[in-house]
Parts: sequence; structure tokens; C-alpha cells
Amino acid sequence: MNLEETDQHEGAALTALLNVYRQRKDLQESFPEAGTGDHQRLITWAAGVAEKPWSDGSYEALRNYGEWYNRTNFAPKANADPSAAFKTWNRAEDSLGSIEARIHDGVPIDKLHDRADGFVKALSSIFPWAMPREGAAILEIGSGVGYIMEAACRKLHPSRMIGLDIAPAMIEKAKERLARDHVAIPAEFLAYDGITIPMAPKSVDFVYSVACLQHIPKPYVYNLFGEILRILKPSGTATLHFLSFSMLKLHQGSYDLKREIAKQLAGTEGHWHHCYSREELMQVLTYGYGAERVEVAETDISIWAAFGAGGRG
Repeated sequence: MNLEETDQHEGAALTALLNVYRQRKDLQESFPEAGTGDHQRLITWAAGVAEKPWSDGSYEALRNYGEWYNRTNFAPKANADPSAAFKTWNRAEDSLGSIEARIHDGVPIDKLHDRADGFVKALSSIFPWAMPREGAAILEIGSGVGYIMEAACRKLHPSRMIGLDIAPAMIEKAKERLARDHVAIPAEFLAYDGITIPMAPKSVDFVYSVACLQHIPKPYVYNLFGEILRILKPSGTATLHFLSFSMLKLHQGSYDLKREIAKQLAGTEGHWHHCYSREELMQVLTYGYGAERVEVAETDISIWAAFGAGGRG
């Protein structure tokens, strides 16, 4: 089958799947986003069904595409954009100034260094035991345009400072910002596909993230826990910042959860928000991923977690 025939086959398969979707109320309730054009979860469901006999009569329209609907076709691909939640960070057409204004929670540009210093101070004061030694190899998840990388270098004096970001355009803006401000730090950047951190096992001493993971859908964050443990050295540690569920009460006049969920179901681009609880992080990190010395602290609407690899990388 040539490329054109393959495209036609895939298009016909999706049409068949949507015909089944329109006939089945259970599918419409389970995958409401498919009704607005986001078909990925519905296709993944079909991939699972394809592993079983097409016995249900409503599957008749799919029978000719059983071979196409298989899990291999829907495995994560390098350089894929796995979620609409990530697209808002990858706008090559935006100016550096507009990005600085947009991604930092409304903090004025002349206060961004103070904001960054505050985050690094919080990490080091809440979990002093998890801070790396001088000369460590450090990775920041969601490095943006590099303000927090810069603050971490001032505080921690690493030999390597690696910024990991889902958005290649953001990485280019980070390089532009560091050059504009004449920042001399041992900075390097990695783009990743949202699934796999492109680093060797047991290769970094310390991983941190602030004001980032709250915008990433939870399955990708949970997957990151495993990736962090994989790349940490046996003596390595991680400190991560999240948004707490207490935000729902403290910001009930300004934050509309139902609108947020509707936006996510529709696959709308924008700054998605996901909340966490202390119990959730303790259980997932300890028993789900086998992290060691897990500690979780809550401050206002923020929640902070630290853990060690303990030889499990």
C-alpha cells in the first residue's frame, strides 16, 4: 500500500469509527471530546478493541480495519505534540517580550528575577536535605525562558544546568533571553516529546520543577516521575512544585473548575491547570513509582514534593 493509499485507508477507518461512535451512547458519554474533533482517546479505545474479536454487531463498520486499529499505530512518536495543553507554549511567532508577559502568572517583567529567586528559596528551605552539592548536574523540567535556571545557578553553583522543555520555540526564546541579558551560566537545553527525557540513566544529580507541572495533564506528570527516577543517580534527589486542591476554596471567586474541565475535554489550547493533594503525591511516588524518602509539604495554594532515587534509577 503506497502513502496515498495509506492516508485514504486511515481516513476511511476514522470515518467508520465515528459512525460507530454516533450509534453508541456509551461511547459518546465516555469520549465526549470526540464530538468536538479530538479523536485520540476514541482511537486508542478502538486499538484496544481491535485486539479482541469484532463480535458486537455495532462493530461491523470497523471489521475491515481491525489490522489498522492496533496499539502499535498509536505508540508515542518522537517529536509528537501529545496534548493540546502543550501547544500554547510553542509559539515561534511570539516575541520574547510577549512570552515573558504571558507565561509568568502576570508578574511584571522587572520582578521576574525576584519571582525566580523566591521559587528557588522555597525549594531549598522546605527540603534542605534534597539540595544538591556544588558542582552537580541539574535538570529543570519546564525551563521556560530561563529565569529560574539563572536563579538556581546563583544558589546551587552546578557544573551543568539543563533546561528540559516540550516546546522547541520556547527553548529558542530562552537562548535569546540569556543572550539579551548577558547571562553567563552553564546552560544547555533539551527538547523532549512529553514522554521520554532524552538522557541516559543515572546521569543527573538533581531534578527540579516549579510553576510547570500544574499545566501538564496528569498521565504525563506521573510518567515524568518514572523518567526522573530513571535519570537520577543513586544518590540523586528531586524537588517538584504543584498546584494544591486548596486553590479551589481559596480562589473560588476567580477560578471556575467546571469551565476548566470543559476546556480540557474540548482540547482547547491554553494554560490548563491540574491540582494535587498531599496524599495523592505520597501514594503515587512511594507505591506507584518506588521513590524513596518521599516528603510532601503544602503552603497556601502550592504543594511541594521531594524524593530520592535510592539506587532505583
